[in-house]
Amino acid sequence: MGERYEGHIGSVRGTASRDLAESNDVIDREAADSLLGVETAFDIPDLLALLPAFEDEIEAGERRLRECVRLLRAHRATWREIGDALQVSRQAAWERFRTS
Repeated sequence: MGERYEGHIGSVRGTASRDLAESNDVIDREAADSLLGVETAFDIPDLLALLPAFEDEIEAGERRLRECVRLLRAHRATWREIGDALQVSRQAAWERFRTS
């Protein structure tokens, strides 16, 4: 009887693992579709090829953000105002952008 019970547990675990893997695959596909803005098959090489372009976008956004903060500070915006706009504390804003 113990063997039968253990076999059933293994079967349940296997089914749960397959279900989890399938749900993760669906989530991954939905994330990729959302990220790319189109319906697409999940293809690791194609998504990996997109990473450099996304990194470039992040770097360009960071440069624009720093320039905007520099202009705000030049026009006497406070660190509190900048922090509030970014939904962080004034201290966090100052630490992040003090050299901008």
